[in-house]
Amino acid sequence: EAVSQTRSSNEYEITDLDHYFEFLGGLTASVNAARGSAVPTLVTDTTGRRVHTASAADAARSGLYTRLLNPSWIEAMLAHGHRGVTEIADRTTNLLGLAATTGQLDDWMFSAVHDRFIADLEMRQRLTEANPHATASLASRLSEADRRGLWHPTDERRQQLAELQFDIDSELEGAGEPTGAHTQEETRR
Repeated sequence: EAVSQTRSSNEYEITDLDHYFEFLGGLTASVNAARGSAVPTLVTDTTGRRVHTASAADAARSGLYTRLLNPSWIEAMLAHGHRGVTEIADRTTNLLGLAATTGQLDDWMFSAVHDRFIADLEMRQRLTEANPHATASLASRLSEADRRGLWHPTDERRQQLAELQFDIDSELEGAGEPTGAHTQEETRR
């Protein structure tokens, strides 16, 4: 009738680890395929004195508010530079994985991540300067959510993603300039 997993540590939200979408999401997808219809995906939180059960969407919302959308958490990640941006991108991947395997996440979640990290030009710049590869991965995951029908962004959001991906690709590829040990002078010889 339902697929459930227990969360027993405050150290990790369901958006923090790929294991949640691999196992909880994978089992949900398998049960849905076998039954031919969707079953609820539940997360039982035993981290406090009061045990409570929530939907996967509600548990993911908690992860968003305490991590990806939390200004204090974001600043702490950015203080770690390259690695911190990787952590932000990883959580976006995990959000996509949960949406893909459970089919139970809400559209606004991807919009909120987009607005925080892509639409905010100052934040986008900070991410790109610290780790352009992870920033490109974050944008790619949001674009994938759109392509797979897991998120329905506005045309403006799609355009912002496309521009960011183009800008990062151009920068990483040298915008047509020779890369590596070669300089323009060496190329002319």
